[in-house]
Amino acid sequence: MGYPRIIEKVYREPWAIKPSVHQSIQSTLSAALNGERVAMPYDDEDGEEQELYNVEGVSVIPVNGIIGKHLSMIECACGGVDVDSVSLALDAAVMDERTSRIILYFDSAGGTVTGIPELADKIAQAAEVKEVIAYTDSLCASAAYWLASQASAFYCSTSSEVGSIGVYMALLDESERLEAEGIKVNAFSAGKYKLSGSSFKPLTDEERVFFQADVDYWYELFTAAVLGKRQLAQSTMQGQTYVGPKAVEVNLVDGLVDSFDELLTMTKG
Repeated sequence: MGYPRIIEKVYREPWAIKPSVHQSIQSTLSAALNGERVAMPYDDEDGEEQELYNVEGVSVIPVNGIIGKHLSMIECACGGVDVDSVSLALDAAVMDERTSRIILYFDSAGGTVTGIPELADKIAQAAEVKEVIAYTDSLCASAAYWLASQASAFYCSTSSEVGSIGVYMALLDESERLEAEGIKVNAFSAGKYKLSGSSFKPLTDEERVFFQADVDYWYELFTAAVLGKRQLAQSTMQGQTYVGPKAVEVNLVDGLVDSFDELLTMTKG
């Protein structure tokens, strides 16, 4: 994938992701654009593909990395997890006669919002056919939590981090830098909002309302999906994450299971 598409995703699309991870992505992108050699967040050093596997009648689907839609091979190799790949694995697990239960195994700070509502609905539908259990022993935040919340049950380890229910968009404003460098952009457009969010000009008040409405739309979808499955206080859904025991206390998860092996033993039992 070329840099223009990456820049478009990072600076123009709504994200359901832990902010610190998104900031890391921004820093990595900035360094790469400056010609520096960088390692991507969630870089899979072993180069192992994320795929469905079966353990004694339990189908396990790893969801590891930054979640996105229609990711390229390069993006997946750099630590992305494709919504479509997870969807196909879920279909295979539901159709597999050997599978009695499905585990979605999360290690993800979230990602972009595109494709998340559809996959979340598919997880909820799969849970009506077979038991679907979500689990994390590390991190399940934002878009990842959106998906996990639709499972039949959700467990986490004591030291894991869960939550970050929220959406945001980061728009780059380079207008002051360009002015200081003596650079003037002459832009021609048709359509009132065609240049909204362009980095070479500050946002108008009307444009701020426009983009905030977009973020609010996704946040309402996110919280509605979660509240359709779990009873949560509004104060719990303000973008914060919770460590395992606290996540149980506020009802983000159903209980503590401190290892994946323990979860497998429990589900097989």
